Amino acid sequence: MNTPRTTPPASGRLLLTLSLSATAVLAGCATGPDAHPRDPMEPWNRGVYKFNDAVDRAVLKPAAQAYDFVTPTPVQTGVNNFFNNLSDAWSTVNSLMQFKGQEAMNSFWRFTINSTFGLGGLLDIATEAQIPRVKQDFGLTLAHYGVQSGPYVVLPLLGPSTLRDTIARPVDSFGNPVGHLDDVGARNALLGLDVVSTRDKYMEVSDLRDQIALDPYVFTRDAYLQNRDSRVTGADAAGGEGGEDDGYLPPVDGDEGAGYIPPTDDGADSAAAAAADSVAAEAAVPVAAEATAALPTAGVRTELLPVAAAPGSVIRMTVEPLPAGAPVSAQP
Repeated sequence: MNTPRTTPPASGRLLLTLSLSATAVLAGCATGPDAHPRDPMEPWNRGVYKFNDAVDRAVLKPAAQAYDFVTPTPVQTGVNNFFNNLSDAWSTVNSLMQFKGQEAMNSFWRFTINSTFGLGGLLDIATEAQIPRVKQDFGLTLAHYGVQSGPYVVLPLLGPSTLRDTIARPVDSFGNPVGHLDDVGARNALLGLDVVSTRDKYMEVSDLRDQIALDPYVFTRDAYLQNRDSRVTGADAAGGEGGEDDGYLPPVDGDEGAGYIPPTDDGADSAAAAAADSVAAEAAVPVAAEATAALPTAGVRTELLPVAAAPGSVIRMTVEPLPAGAPVSAQP
């Protein structure tokens, strides 16, 4: 890697231009009576969402599918590890700015160990050592100091955001070490590889969203806002050292990407979680009803019922005696 430049890369200037453009649109956008309280620009955002979706279907998704087809799985894992390792360096900086000492140390040691013993980050040794990853960015740093999220915004080619996160994007871009490479060819190749590999990683999530969501725009918006809100409020509730939504996921047997994985910022992981929760909730109703109908009414007790759509998950339900002849019903 060559000596870092002292001026922001071209990508940072582009993001700054988009940030200012989004701010200007926010100032002149009218709201409707049925507008979502956090999405006053919905007509504009829907238009940008359709444009992004068209570009994705025409260019990005086919490129990601081709990448997945020709690239062996171990190589894909190494690519994901490499870019995750770079993000750990920026997470260290943001955790320090938020005075989160434990998170900063974890991110620092993750970056140091993986960069040295993990062949420049291609191997995720830190996860094997159970050093958790808590992904931070400048948007979360602004939130830590009380900056409100502002309206929801969909940025051309960049996807869902908020006014706060849009303003933070140029800083996050400047914090990406790849953007400081002097070799333009290598820099653009790495940035393109990051985009394509990320799109491939969320291929199944986006397909699932398109299949189950009545309105993919609303689904994506709500998932993104919920994800960002939970990452802010979760950390605050835990006293500033990371909350229950900070991404501490236990390893899964047979999963090459197993380990402590942070939630992503583009809303795709939240979309998958929301989709899974929705499917589990729908499947739980007949399971609970069937189990309750077969229960005797001897006394009040608590039952743990398995959820068919979510192996390993259960529903806690209190069962009370019913009068003779009363209809049986259940609520999960």
